[in-house]
Amino acid sequence: MHLIISSTKNDIIGLNGKMLWNNRSDIERYKKITLGGILIMGHTTYESLINKRLRYHYNIVLTTNKNLKEKIYKEISGETNVIFVNSVEQALEVCEEIQQKIFEAKEIRKEIFVIGGS
Repeated sequence: MHLIISSTKNDIIGLNGKMLWNNRSDIERYKKITLGGILIMGHTTYESLINKRLRYHYNIVLTTNKNLKEKIYKEISGETNVIFVNSVEQALEVCEEIQQKIFEAKEIRKEIFVIGGS
Protein backbone atom coordinates (compact mmCIF):
# COMPACT_ATOMS: atom_id res chain seq x y z
CA MET A 1 0.00 0.00 0.00
CA HIS A 2 1.28 3.44 -0.91
CA LEU A 3 0.47 6.97 0.17
CA ILE A 4 0.68 9.40 -2.73
CA ILE A 5 0.67 13.13 -2.15
CA SER A 6 1.69 16.37 -3.73
CA SER A 7 2.51 19.16 -1.33
CA THR A 8 3.98 22.62 -1.07
CA LYS A 9 7.35 23.22 0.57
CA ASN A 10 5.37 23.86 3.80
CA ASP A 11 3.68 20.42 3.52
CA ILE A 12 0.30 21.88 2.55
CA ILE A 13 -1.68 19.52 0.31
CA GLY A 14 -4.88 21.45 -0.28
CA LEU A 15 -7.50 23.87 0.97
CA ASN A 16 -11.29 23.47 1.08
CA GLY A 17 -11.22 20.27 -0.98
CA LYS A 18 -9.06 21.74 -3.73
CA MET A 19 -5.43 21.53 -4.66
CA LEU A 20 -3.55 24.81 -4.41
CA TRP A 21 -1.96 24.47 -7.84
CA ASN A 22 -2.54 22.88 -11.22
CA ASN A 23 0.71 21.42 -12.48
CA ARG A 24 0.14 19.34 -15.60
CA SER A 25 3.33 17.31 -15.17
CA ASP A 26 2.30 16.38 -11.59
CA ILE A 27 -1.11 15.24 -12.80
CA GLU A 28 0.36 13.20 -15.65
CA ARG A 29 2.85 11.54 -13.30
CA TYR A 30 0.04 10.76 -10.82
CA LYS A 31 -2.01 9.16 -13.61
CA LYS A 32 0.95 7.09 -14.81
CA ILE A 33 1.76 5.82 -11.31
CA THR A 34 -1.82 5.00 -10.25
CA LEU A 35 -3.40 3.91 -13.55
CA GLY A 36 -5.46 0.77 -13.06
CA GLY A 37 -4.76 0.66 -9.34
CA ILE A 38 -6.99 0.68 -6.30
CA LEU A 39 -7.50 4.12 -4.73
CA ILE A 40 -8.68 4.64 -1.16
CA MET A 41 -9.94 8.15 -0.42
CA GLY A 42 -12.26 10.07 1.86
CA HIS A 43 -15.55 11.53 0.72
CA THR A 44 -14.16 15.07 0.42
CA THR A 45 -11.48 13.93 -2.00
CA TYR A 46 -14.03 11.92 -3.97
CA GLU A 47 -16.42 14.86 -4.19
CA SER A 48 -13.59 17.01 -5.52
CA LEU A 49 -12.93 14.40 -8.23
CA ILE A 50 -16.51 13.60 -9.28
CA ASN A 51 -16.22 15.54 -12.54
CA LYS A 52 -12.83 13.98 -13.28
CA ARG A 53 -14.15 10.40 -13.10
CA LEU A 54 -11.40 8.07 -12.05
CA ARG A 55 -12.74 5.40 -14.39
CA TYR A 56 -9.42 3.62 -14.89
CA HIS A 57 -9.09 2.93 -11.18
CA TYR A 58 -11.02 1.04 -8.54
CA ASN A 59 -12.19 3.71 -6.12
CA ILE A 60 -12.93 3.00 -2.47
CA VAL A 61 -14.56 5.95 -0.73
CA LEU A 62 -14.49 6.09 3.04
CA THR A 63 -17.51 7.82 4.60
CA THR A 64 -19.76 7.35 7.60
CA ASN A 65 -22.29 9.92 6.40
CA LYS A 66 -25.20 7.91 4.95
CA ASN A 67 -26.83 10.97 3.38
CA LEU A 68 -23.61 11.93 1.66
CA LYS A 69 -23.10 8.36 0.53
CA GLU A 70 -26.55 8.29 -1.10
CA LYS A 71 -26.06 11.76 -2.62
CA ILE A 72 -22.74 10.82 -4.20
CA TYR A 73 -24.08 7.49 -5.41
CA LYS A 74 -26.96 9.19 -7.21
CA GLU A 75 -24.54 11.58 -8.90
CA ILE A 76 -22.39 8.76 -10.24
CA SER A 77 -25.04 6.13 -10.88
CA GLY A 78 -23.94 3.63 -13.45
CA GLU A 79 -20.31 3.61 -12.34
CA THR A 80 -19.21 0.21 -11.14
CA ASN A 81 -15.70 1.09 -10.05
CA VAL A 82 -16.75 3.05 -6.95
CA ILE A 83 -17.35 1.31 -3.63
CA PHE A 84 -18.41 3.14 -0.47
CA VAL A 85 -17.23 1.85 2.90
CA ASN A 86 -17.69 2.92 6.51
CA SER A 87 -14.31 2.07 8.07
CA VAL A 88 -10.65 1.62 7.28
CA GLU A 89 -11.01 -2.07 8.07
CA GLN A 90 -13.82 -2.40 5.55
CA ALA A 91 -11.72 -0.52 2.95
CA LEU A 92 -8.89 -3.02 3.42
CA GLU A 93 -11.31 -5.94 3.14
CA VAL A 94 -12.64 -4.54 -0.13
CA CYS A 95 -9.06 -4.14 -1.42
CA GLU A 96 -8.44 -7.79 -0.71
CA GLU A 97 -11.69 -8.81 -2.43
CA ILE A 98 -10.79 -6.77 -5.51
CA GLN A 99 -7.33 -8.34 -5.58
CA GLN A 100 -8.76 -11.86 -5.31
CA LYS A 101 -11.76 -11.59 -7.63
CA ILE A 102 -10.43 -9.39 -10.37
CA PHE A 103 -6.68 -9.40 -10.49
CA GLU A 104 -5.69 -12.87 -9.37
CA ALA A 105 -7.68 -14.30 -12.26
CA LYS A 106 -5.21 -12.48 -14.50
CA GLU A 107 -2.28 -13.43 -12.27
CA ILE A 108 -1.49 -9.80 -11.48
CA ARG A 109 -1.83 -7.70 -8.35
CA LYS A 110 -2.65 -4.03 -8.49
CA GLU A 111 -1.08 -1.45 -6.25
CA ILE A 112 -3.19 0.18 -3.55
CA PHE A 113 -2.88 3.95 -3.09
CA VAL A 114 -4.24 6.17 -0.33
CA ILE A 115 -4.97 9.58 -1.84
CA GLY A 116 -6.29 12.91 -0.62
CA GLY A 117 -5.79 14.46 2.73
CA SER A 118 -7.33 15.73 5.90
